[in-house]
Amino acid sequence: MKNKGFSLIELIAVIPIILIVLTLVFAINNFSNKIFNKSVNQSYSQQNTRIAADYITRELRNATNVSATKNISGTYYAITVKDNNLIEQTISNNTITSEKIIINQLSSMNVEELNKASDNSAPSVLKIKVTDNSNNQNYELTFTCLLNNIHNEIQEDQNWGNIIYYYSDQQ
Repeated sequence: MKNKGFSLIELIAVIPIILIVLTLVFAINNFSNKIFNKSVNQSYSQQNTRIAADYITRELRNATNVSATKNISGTYYAITVKDNNLIEQTISNNTITSEKIIINQLSSMNVEELNKASDNSAPSVLKIKVTDNSNNQNYELTFTCLLNNIHNEIQEDQNWGNIIYYYSDQQ
């Protein structure tokens, strides 16, 4: 007579092996999910800082006046980080008339350096650093912004910080 099925000893030997294999499979799956989520969060942080850098560059590149202080008369704009958001403010007569959120979850923006043109033919350059600390990721991007319409007019002794005031004839 042929015995079909498994004996108790065979089952007792196989079940722990199956449990070890399943434990390894779930551990690898869990590790893979953590790595995937971390890379997605890192990608979002990098994307936020790049979008912020592109926006700041686009706004300041053709500005006709850029300053660290509110020494611009009439209607002008400001770019700053407020409540972890990159915002653009429209300012008339030293009063904020509108505020527009450009990027959510941006930790900081700082002007690090001004390279003022040595003569009136070369444009000035601002060196700006944006940082995103959201999603347990820390990503910094330092970039330079060529100020096409500003040559030698910027005061070098300005205390650049986390706000940039600017005006453009083209807006």
